[in-house]
Amino acid sequence: MDLRSIQKELQQMLCPKHGQLPDISILGDRLHIRCCCEEFRGDVMRKYNSLKYKAINEDMRRELKKILR
Repeated sequence: MDLRSIQKELQQMLCPKHGQLPDISILGDRLHIRCCCEEFRGDVMRKYNSLKYKAINEDMRRELKKILR
């Protein structure tokens, strides 16, 4: 899973209440997400989970393709 692409996409989100961007860093095999408020953090986490799910599915699809060749 490419955490850098997920990080870049999440860093483009803007808090609708405060107009700030989230602070996202890669720590090992996970992202550390800091936001200006809990409401925005919830939005960022929902997007993160969605992007992570898509990335995992894409990785699995690629691996299955390799196996079935």
